[in-house]
Amino acid sequence: TFEIIGRATKVDRMYFFENNQHVNSMSIKSEWDNENISKLIDLPELQNMPHSENKLFLDYLFENKIFKAKVEDIEDALIKNRLQSQKTLTILVFPIFVKDKFYGSICLDDCTSSRIWTDDEVGVLQILATNISTTIERIDNENLILESEQRFKLLANNIPGTVFLSENDKKYTKLYVNDEIEKLTGYPKEEFLKNKIYLIDLVHPDDKPNLIKLNLEALNNKKKLHFTYRLKRKTGEYIWVEEFGDVVYKDGKVKYLE
Repeated sequence: TFEIIGRATKVDRMYFFENNQHVNSMSIKSEWDNENISKLIDLPELQNMPHSENKLFLDYLFENKIFKAKVEDIEDALIKNRLQSQKTLTILVFPIFVKDKFYGSICLDDCTSSRIWTDDEVGVLQILATNISTTIERIDNENLILESEQRFKLLANNIPGTVFLSENDKKYTKLYVNDEIEKLTGYPKEEFLKNKIYLIDLVHPDDKPNLIKLNLEALNNKKKLHFTYRLKRKTGEYIWVEEFGDVVYKDGKVKYLE
């Protein structure tokens, strides 16, 4: 993507700095360079740079504003010398915010001419920066969901009891169930997940109508689930089960039972 944008905007270098808010530093993470343009990503001084060394940029970026300048006009000696050593003549920097926090910056360097960026060029690139922010936020959310699912499964598989997540349908179709279900019923969890067996069908015939009734009452009154009933094991014997549960709502409606 950086290469496509870089060539389209006719810059010589495009790169991304990631912010580390915990230690107040920034590090270059990805980069595209035009032919015969030196790379920055391998420079150790561009890793874990203290915020104090980038105050000129950050005064703009923290306020969600772009920074653009001809290097020869920059008054900050530290930044001016650093950019000149990188053969940069003009720099344009866009802030990246994710969940209202400063995440990093996208930088574009021109090393062959001291160009003046037009408002139209900056406007188009600002839209790009916004799209990048949205994409990063979506990926972060997906990773957070995946991490949460992995933690839940790890926890569930180490609990000495059966844990499951069900659809709110007539069969209470199982979306997730831990390995303890086999100890409880004698059936492996795969048979529940593939809908070969439904847990509700193992409930004693005398208990099933009342269990369904109590479940509906709890959902209608938005109460936690707590039932006691008899369950038929694969061997044919019945065992007493005590179940505790809660409800997952989506858009104000019951979505899952857990």
